[in-house]
Amino acid sequence: MANLLVVAVDTGNKNIKTPHTEPFNSGLICHGNIPPAIKADTLCYEGNYYTLTQSRVPYMYDKTSDWSYYVLTLFAIAKEFQASGMIRPGQKNVRQDICLAMGLPPTHIHDLAPKYQTYFGRDGRRVEFTYNDISFEIRVARVFVFPQGVAAIAPYMGQIMARPEAYTYIIDIGGYTTDVVKFSRGGQVDMTFCESFNNGVIKMYDEVQRAVRNRFQLDMDDYSIDNVLRRGYNPGRGINELVHSTARSYARTLIRTLKEKGVDLTLSYPVFIGGGSCLMRPVIESELGRDDYLFVEDPRANAVGFKMMAESKLAAENR
Repeated sequence: MANLLVVAVDTGNKNIKTPHTEPFNSGLICHGNIPPAIKADTLCYEGNYYTLTQSRVPYMYDKTSDWSYYVLTLFAIAKEFQASGMIRPGQKNVRQDICLAMGLPPTHIHDLAPKYQTYFGRDGRRVEFTYNDISFEIRVARVFVFPQGVAAIAPYMGQIMARPEAYTYIIDIGGYTTDVVKFSRGGQVDMTFCESFNNGVIKMYDEVQRAVRNRFQLDMDDYSIDNVLRRGYNPGRGINELVHSTARSYARTLIRTLKEKGVDLTLSYPVFIGGGSCLMRPVIESELGRDDYLFVEDPRANAVGFKMMAESKLAAENR
């Protein structure tokens, strides 16, 4: 296993992330055994052709319950091979044994990690697929499953351990869940508080969509909401203000809910990660009422952490 290549994939409810690729939507179209008529990023697996879409797969607590996230992970593996330079220019065939590094909310690991290892590992069998014009033959020799949030702060542990506060709260606002892990001074997980709440940004999108539909009789998808909140797109004064005000209201409610659940954001050191944290950052900062906190801006932070932790684990095994 000394030469096993680590590929990290964060299978989010809203986006799929790897250390080197741009996050892509957790949405998939199956075209059956006929290639799509219009050229697009296309993956062919077991005789079926797939392309990505902005319409995400409905939320699943257990992502091993159907084929969707397996195919999305194959997309992620292929994209990561290209983005990280593991494929030479002009190379048309890839044959590689890998260690797949993944994550789950901390409270889901006990129930779901064994399923992930079976579902994504495929008993160590070789899996063949094509991505655009490149043929892949991949064997997932190992599957490591790490706690989300904890993985994302791996590069920042030195900074966090040097803090004077008695506790640090890692708050990972993701697609469907907000995961909170408490660390004691010195960087040890404090299991008195390790929770997952079902109030990620997907519910915020639902509230925005409901508000826009009720006031303007328009159906606004997640991508359009992202354009308004992240990229400054203005579809008109009324819609723009409604989207922002609804998002602000949701963010305030989320922070107040965390405080009600016992997350001390005053005496502890708050660390915010995840795409939802970046999206809601201005409101979160105003609700915190303090200047001393950490925002991990990279939405790929969990994937980067999964890779670091898997490489460290493999290195320890090979010593």
